[in-house]
Amino acid sequence: MRVLVLAVLLATGLLPAELQELDLVQLSGVWYEVALAVQPAKHGAPQRPRRVGVVKMELLGSHFSLVSAYDNNLQHCVKEVTHARQSGPRQFQLQGKAGSKEVQILSTDYTSFAILEVTEQKGTNKVLKLYSRVLEPSEEALQSFYQNVEQSGLASTDVSLLLRDMTCVQLMGPGSVRSF
Repeated sequence: MRVLVLAVLLATGLLPAELQELDLVQLSGVWYEVALAVQPAKHGAPQRPRRVGVVKMELLGSHFSLVSAYDNNLQHCVKEVTHARQSGPRQFQLQGKAGSKEVQILSTDYTSFAILEVTEQKGTNKVLKLYSRVLEPSEEALQSFYQNVEQSGLASTDVSLLLRDMTCVQLMGPGSVRSF
């Protein structure tokens, strides 16, 4: 009976997102990090606005690599190569210089946006990120992001739209990403 219910849900497209397999080929390519949501630190000064980042995902058999350039919030941009392996239907384990991270893809339409929940190895720091194929995310992408933020227990005031400063994107080098 359980198999029949799952088969019907899959056929009708009503299978919950956490049980659907991802199409890694469609997920591959260039994504811009355009927004994030993180619970503010309990102590200390507010963080400065961050610049837009970029990730280039390349499928390598059953694994994939990510080349990313992002604002590390320490006054400069960082370029990093990480390797990932799938650890569940919509989950990945990333291994980079700063340690490992668990990534869960909460929502994606493959063509315009992807919403990720990133958890540090220790499980203490959770961040939701909105990635877009273009620098200006669609209204649908932003609405979906704010819904996921609310469902995760964060507030809309925890959301930061990243500055459209191309400094980090330029670290990828000429021809690495589309120019706008």
